[in-house]
Amino acid sequence: MRQKINEMSEEAEMLRDQILTSNEQSEGVQADFLKIQNTVKNLAGRFNEAGFKSTVATPMEYDEHTSFSEQNIVQYLAEVEEYISSLITYVAQKQGDPNPSISSVPIELLTKKDHFKQPLSIDAPTDIRTDPVDEEEATIDKGELYKRFVNGVEKGRITFVKSGKARDNRRLTKTGANAG
Repeated sequence: MRQKINEMSEEAEMLRDQILTSNEQSEGVQADFLKIQNTVKNLAGRFNEAGFKSTVATPMEYDEHTSFSEQNIVQYLAEVEEYISSLITYVAQKQGDPNPSISSVPIELLTKKDHFKQPLSIDAPTDIRTDPVDEEEATIDKGELYKRFVNGVEKGRITFVKSGKARDNRRLTKTGANAG
């Protein structure tokens, strides 16, 4: 009984630490959102004043009650991204660029494609072995799952299939050479 209480106390402490870490991360994200919120609002406002119109992104509302969140930040940033892309195209066109719509693409920095390169062979694992798990051992905690994964690899219960090996294993299995 005493051992169970100690285990539960340790688990409670671990959960408390995870909650504190999550809260700190959440506060950090909120602070980051607040840092960029006014900049995004000002940029969008100036683009609107200059006559730029958003055609792909939905024009967002900016007022004193505007607050960025994980749910809406993508829409706000998409609007500003579209405005910046339009500005780059506009400036390139004014400067006589023959391809203003791709002027923002750094073509000289792009990797040259090798048309003669052979395709990569990526084989998915075909043999997955797992140990039966008691309900008590079942967990969804990422840290515990990772420890169990590492333990499985170290004990040889989890194996990795290298490129081309899965194809060879399938062939051996079909011919019966791997049976035994």
